[in-house]
Order: sequence, then structure tokens, then C-alpha cells
Amino acid sequence: MSDDSTITVHLTVTAKPGAPRVPLSLKKSATCTELRNATSVTTQIPLDALKLIVRGRLIANDDTKIAVQEFKLEEGSVLHCMGKPSSTPAASTPPATASAAAPVASAAGGATVTTTTPAAPPATPPAASNNIQAALQRLRQSNSPSAFQTAVTTLQKMIANIVKNPMEEKYRRVKKQNAA
Repeated sequence: MSDDSTITVHLTVTAKPGAPRVPLSLKKSATCTELRNATSVTTQIPLDALKLIVRGRLIANDDTKIAVQEFKLEEGSVLHCMGKPSSTPAASTPPATASAAAPVASAAGGATVTTTTPAAPPATPPAASNNIQAALQRLRQSNSPSAFQTAVTTLQKMIANIVKNPMEEKYRRVKKQNAA
């Protein structure tokens, strides 16, 4: 009994810093090989040069493992694609002014690929430290000193846990019902 429903994952291409994430619709029953094939088609990274990473694990060609189950993929999961996209005439043309979406069927048949080209490249984001400083300033201004101190202490603890245990998934989620 196979589950033919789909999920959408997002691909980041490390060879194109600042590029938007590319959505990829994937059948929940797709194998690791089918996922890699669909990713290769979507990102234009040759299959032999593609390194596909999720949660610190490399996804290898494997027709026996279901990718969604093996790597605990969920709706909105982010997959990191390492490798240099092949330069094709279509890839060298600039994107259109308006966004365009084009569904493409994978050769493997396990995934339907929908790519979206952005209307314009995003503006250069301000430095991360400026974003953090601005957020902390807003937090300080909109809360009492004790609430601000609790929030900062909680953030420090969360970041320390992630740094100490980067492979532990339990530290990558925040439970809204926690008192702090």
C-alpha cells in the first residue's frame, strides 16, 4: 500500500548564495534516487556532482529507501544542494520581469517539480548582527525589564543547546506552550 500524497520541500543551492529557495513537490512514496533525480532536474546540477543534504545527513542514491520516511521530511523541509549547476543557454538568460512557474515531470517519475523564477533578485539584506540588534532593541522597548531578561536568557540557552548538540532535532523546535 503506497501513499501517493505529496509534500513540498525547498531546495537551497549553495553555489548561488542569496538565491531564493526553490520549491519541489515530492510524492511521499518517492525513493532517495527519485528525490535526487528530481533535485538534479530542478537545480540543473548534474547528478554525479550533486550532494543533497538534509539535517546534516547526505542523501545517497538508494532505490530501497523511501526519502520522506528515512530522512523525516515534512512539508516545508529545506534540502541543501551542493554542486555547480551546469551552464546551459536557458540557465544563462536573465529571469523574466514577472514570476513564472513551470511544472516539469521528473524522468524518474517519483516527483513533480514546480520551479518558480523570482521577478527580481532580493535586495541585499542588512548584516545579521544589525537584525539581531534591532530585534533585541524592539524586545527591550516593548517589554518590562524582567520579561526582557527572561527572553534573552531563554534565547541564550536555546542557542547554546543548538551549538552543543547540532544533530539533536529536539533543540531545533520551540514549544509554544513552554512557560518561558
